[in-house]
Amino acid sequence: MTQLAAPPDDILFVADEVITGFGRLGSMFASDRYRLEPDLLGFAKGVTSGYQPLGGFIASPKVWRPFWEETDAPIFRHGLTYSGHPAACAAALANLDILEDEALTDRVAELEPQLERIAGGVESHPAVMEVRSVGLLAGVQVRDADLAARVAAAAPDKGLVLRPLANATLQISPPFIAEPHELEFVISAIGELLDDLA
Repeated sequence: MTQLAAPPDDILFVADEVITGFGRLGSMFASDRYRLEPDLLGFAKGVTSGYQPLGGFIASPKVWRPFWEETDAPIFRHGLTYSGHPAACAAALANLDILEDEALTDRVAELEPQLERIAGGVESHPAVMEVRSVGLLAGVQVRDADLAARVAAAAPDKGLVLRPLANATLQISPPFIAEPHELEFVISAIGELLDDLA
């Protein structure tokens, strides 16, 4: 295996964990799962499970130390008008308690192989290019962006919400409390939509 060289000190490694943070991949962050050490880690959505809008950054000592420990430090200009809003922060704390108390990150890890197996069932469809899955996050890449958009637009008729991403990929991100039969339903519905629209 090739060993990656550490980046130079003047280059920051920033991890975008808006989607992958707070349990989505079966660990608190993708950076934990893949043993990454970012200088900055951006997060949002998962910290409140979407009940309140909240996002933020976690900064490594390499980033925060010059602003706090050096005597001639510049001001750390990171605040906005609504930063640290009490209702959003209260929702985040309550959500983090639920994630921990109900062991939902462990549940994601338990469901991961099931989603991977179930999602693989649509890979043989002629309109599907590739299926990728990690944690409770999967992507079904179809043959073109127009088909992905049409499938996503028709999905609510099947009781499903899908989002087409770049690369003609349909994003699947079920809730952490999903049951295996619900994962089967999602993939079955995608297969039916592809049969109807491809």
